[in-house]
This record gives sequence, C-alpha cells and structure tokens, in this order.
Amino acid sequence: MSLINKKSGLLKSSITKVFIIGFSCNLMYVAILGLSGKPIKNALGFLTTLSAKPTSNNFHFLKEIIAEDSTTIFYNLGWEAYKKNNYNSARYNWEKGSLSAEDTPDKFNCLFRLGLLQQVGEGVNINLEAAFNFYMKASYNGKPGGNVDATKNIGTFYENGMFVKKDNKKALEWYTKAKDQGNKYCEDDIARVKKNIYDLFEDLHQ
Repeated sequence: MSLINKKSGLLKSSITKVFIIGFSCNLMYVAILGLSGKPIKNALGFLTTLSAKPTSNNFHFLKEIIAEDSTTIFYNLGWEAYKKNNYNSARYNWEKGSLSAEDTPDKFNCLFRLGLLQQVGEGVNINLEAAFNFYMKASYNGKPGGNVDATKNIGTFYENGMFVKKDNKKALEWYTKAKDQGNKYCEDDIARVKKNIYDLFEDLHQ
C-alpha cells in the first residue's frame, strides 16, 4: 500500500470516528434533555454521513450541528438554573452559549437573557449600558433569527431614554423592526410612539 493510500485510509478512519462520536453525543443529548425534533434530525444526519465520502461540506455540516446543539444545551442549562434562582449558573451557561461562532437562534436567546439580567439586576448590578449592548447583539439588527424581544427592548430604551438619548423616531424604527421580525406585542408601542411624534410636531408648530 502506498503512503498516499495509507494517509487516505487514516483520514477516513479519523473522520468516521468523529462522526460516530457526534452521533453518540446527539443521542445523549436527546436522552438527557428529553427534547425531540431537531436533535433527532441531527443524529440521523450524522448516521447518513458515516458512509459518505469525506468532503469539506461534511466538515461544515458537522460544525453547524455542533454549534447549534451546543448553544441549545447552554441555553437550556441556563434556563433551568434561572428557574431555581441560581443566577450565577444561568449567566455562566448563557455566556457560553453566546460565544458560538455560528449565528443560531439560541445564541441570540442567550444574549437576550444576559441583557435582561443586566437590566433588572439579577445576580449582577444593574447596568443599562451592558443590557443595551447585549440587546443589540441579540436583535441581529432585526433580521430573521434574531431575538424579537431584544429588538423590542431596544425600542423601549430609545422611547424612555434608558442609557441612550431619548429618541421617538429610533424607538419607532426598532418597534417596527421587532414587529417585522415576528414580535406580536408591538402594536400598542408603535401607536404610542407615533402619537408622541405627532404631539411633539404639533407643539413645535403652535
């Protein structure tokens, strides 16, 4: 057997081991968290990939699944800790989830929860600047996949002058982004801010 063939065989063997480990981790994920749907789909994805020819696409597939599942795990661990008022543990896990290189929904959920902790002072001192910055990251600038509550909260910050300068136009912009992003609780906010803008315009021209 040539050296090239030996190296190719070792590479295929190593990749197969990685996929087997990944498959096992997904099954453990299902068992431990009691979740369904996505983890099962991912596990089946690993299974079908075991016999596939190693390619860069397979590595990208593996990277995406690890990132998505890991952020979901960290988010859920944080939520379980939060429900027990263990804010330090919750923050630790959400910080881990927020560091994912992939822009997954649960990454943005982790960022939103970190912002909320800073805004209300759970386990940390109230820090509106930190909260605002977390919300900005979590909102994904109002694009699909971002956290809709973070996007709405940015509007609240602008409407009330919390950390940032009060600005009804920016508040309206962010409430509208939140609505377009899928937040169902922005209608009253949008109507209120529009009225504020109109009233201010009327006062300036009297």
